[in-house]
Amino acid sequence: MLTASDATSPRVLMVNGAYFPEFSAGGLQCQAVARILHDRASVVVLTTATDSTLRRHDTVEGVGVSRITVTQNGGWSALRATIKMLIELVRLLPMVDLVHIQGFSSKNIPISATAKLFGRPVVLHLQTAKHDEPAAVKAQGRLAWWAFQSADLYLSVSPGLTKPCLDAGMAAERFREVPNGVDASRFSPASPDERRALRTRLDLPVDRPLILFVGVISPDKQPHVLLDAWLLTQHDPALASTLVFV
Repeated sequence: MLTASDATSPRVLMVNGAYFPEFSAGGLQCQAVARILHDRASVVVLTTATDSTLRRHDTVEGVGVSRITVTQNGGWSALRATIKMLIELVRLLPMVDLVHIQGFSSKNIPISATAKLFGRPVVLHLQTAKHDEPAAVKAQGRLAWWAFQSADLYLSVSPGLTKPCLDAGMAAERFREVPNGVDASRFSPASPDERRALRTRLDLPVDRPLILFVGVISPDKQPHVLLDAWLLTQHDPALASTLVFV
């Protein structure tokens, strides 16, 4: 865990919705960033978790992780989780220089308020179309909109996420566009022989085009649009392909 003595490098608190061994796209990105920053910054993670058997305080790849267990029961369960998060924030914020929040959710309200109380700047990473946009945040009430606007810097993964914020009157100088990257040391084009071997191992056709969708099956990603478009092409033998959802 990060301690008050770790003062030789910048100290960053990353907040997200899931972290290893649970996972989400944002959690995987935070894990990758923490791995890259290991010799340039001290990183600690505050995350929510749905598995109550996971350790409250843990270390993952040398990074201190604090987990707040949440359930779908709502009511008192949500209140207890909020109180636990506030207690953890009060413990961690004196030790860090910067708070990085992955995406927007209701937890941004207590996090932003507590960070302001301790005088810590907040970076908000905007990732998800519609969900991380002003209209959706405003629909959650005035406190949510205040928390959204209160960030000191915004990282946006695309112009499509930046534009609605600028249209809502937010200052352009507080935005940086940082597209999602690919780790070229892990992912590179496969040779024809490698592709055939991989498809055979995964029981996929080796002699027809393959279309791959990777992501959460949720309305905002519109997987049904891809499915409908694919179905329209399957009446033509020349366009026959295999569609895979991961």
